[in-house]
Amino acid sequence: MHEHLLRRALPFTLALVVGVAAASVMRRERLTHPCSVAPRSAPVGVLDVKLPAAAPRGLPEVHVLSPMDMDEVQVFELSGGGYTSARVISPPGPHYEAPPRRSYEQGVLQLSFYFGADGTISEIEPPFKPHDCSICLQGKNVTYINPRDPASREYVEAAEEAVRRIKFEPGTLGGQPVGMHGLAECIFRLDGEQTSKRDE
Repeated sequence: MHEHLLRRALPFTLALVVGVAAASVMRRERLTHPCSVAPRSAPVGVLDVKLPAAAPRGLPEVHVLSPMDMDEVQVFELSGGGYTSARVISPPGPHYEAPPRRSYEQGVLQLSFYFGADGTISEIEPPFKPHDCSICLQGKNVTYINPRDPASREYVEAAEEAVRRIKFEPGTLGGQPVGMHGLAECIFRLDGEQTSKRDE
């Protein structure tokens, strides 16, 4: 009798434990990685704003929002091997926190990409929907650049080039290098004063 009850209760108990663990991981991740919240249901901030007629001058400022996505966090947490996220070396400055606000008009274009275990950046593309998070750039002088608008093509190309230049140390899982998907905002100055080290 006890053996019969044990056989019936064991799968339920295991499923319950896994569910509680996953919920705990998701809650902790929302607190420690604020950018891992669900994306906006619609592109808030996509305005009918005309981008400057000229191509962007130089490369945008790159602000890394997150070194890994939510699905990867759950997989790594449940693997039990312990993990560390990718560490951005260049561009220098604070990462994974809100960028400083500026007084001039700024255009923001988000890109997802892959921090490869071999130290290379690949799989650069706009997310399906823009992410809205506590460390995303916001403000009255901030415009979201729609990467699917043909008029944005040169901005997308400049943003992709800037993301390709990120230097980083790969994340690890169980002490071994592992690839992770990151998310970055590429921030353009829209008043024609955009410059970059490439131009200097």
